[in-house]
Amino acid sequence: MDIGRTVVGDEGQKDRSQQETVVRKTIVWQWRSERTVADDGGRNDHNQKETGGHSWAVAAGLNAALAAVSAKFFASLFLRYGLVLFFNVTMWGCYINSLKALSSLQATVTNFATNFLSSGVAGFFLFQESLPSRWFAGAFFIIIGVFILSKSNIEKKPSQD
Repeated sequence: MDIGRTVVGDEGQKDRSQQETVVRKTIVWQWRSERTVADDGGRNDHNQKETGGHSWAVAAGLNAALAAVSAKFFASLFLRYGLVLFFNVTMWGCYINSLKALSSLQATVTNFATNFLSSGVAGFFLFQESLPSRWFAGAFFIIIGVFILSKSNIEKKPSQD
């Protein structure tokens, strides 16, 4: 990169090095600014990423519940194991995608809550399992906890630039 000044000697090398550092920092700053500024000033980038992360976590929980249902529902051993394997692999893929957008705590709790609720509802409708009032109380508190965690701000470390 030509910065317009050629200097010979140790002093010149230090000057050139400092100038190159300033140019690099400026380029990085401009790149980050262009990357994060949208029509709304970059405010919705985080919200869209987080919403997508929650969608992935919910999909992971639903796939985990489908794995459990398929293990009980199908008589054929080959089909049962095949579906459990398929739904578990899909669940892990969705969970990993949710971790890209959410904190590990938010992704795990959302995944668990979706799995718990959908497994309970599937058991009630498909297998006529009873759901006592304690189950509904627990489900209510789980939903409240997921809501609180999803709205919490995760502290980010300041940049060392």
